[in-house]
Amino acid sequence: MSFIQKFLGLDVDLDNIGIVYHDKNIVNFIGDMTPLNSLVFASTGTDSLHYCVVQKENTALDESPVYLVAPPNFEDVVIWVAKDFVDFLSLGVAFECFATIPCARSWGKETLLKNIKENQVYHIQHGYDEKIKKSINILRDNFPMREYTDPRAHIISTYDDINNHVDLKFGIPDIYKAKLGHYNRK
Repeated sequence: MSFIQKFLGLDVDLDNIGIVYHDKNIVNFIGDMTPLNSLVFASTGTDSLHYCVVQKENTALDESPVYLVAPPNFEDVVIWVAKDFVDFLSLGVAFECFATIPCARSWGKETLLKNIKENQVYHIQHGYDEKIKKSINILRDNFPMREYTDPRAHIISTYDDINNHVDLKFGIPDIYKAKLGHYNRK
């Protein structure tokens, strides 16, 4: 069984760390901006934002890059998130929130650390910290997590490596393809 299949089979609520839907019904979130050659595996629960993996040629699905599809975001509709599925899970655990991953590359280090600290304070004040720890422990117990001394630096270096990207295929009219074309880095 692949890690993605195992993830989809988890009977656990991960919404406190930014994954609202991760089951067979996730296909309801697929839209025109979702790459045709992707497998959608989770949603953020807001504005049709969803995560997908796009399989690289001659590579297992678990070892292929993860993207966030953000239809309402007019600047970056499809955002590269992680070099593979375990990388995605490991980064979400490192930040204690999956929503932080797509922002980490564009935020400066100080902004990122400030945001993480504010989230931690908010979670403690509202009693979410124990739920977050439980969700993180479930992921750690079920998947081989990678440890990063500097998750943001890791994201930047893996993003810069052209081998961590794939060509995305879209079924949308040509007028919109120009907007998405810069995501194909090969």
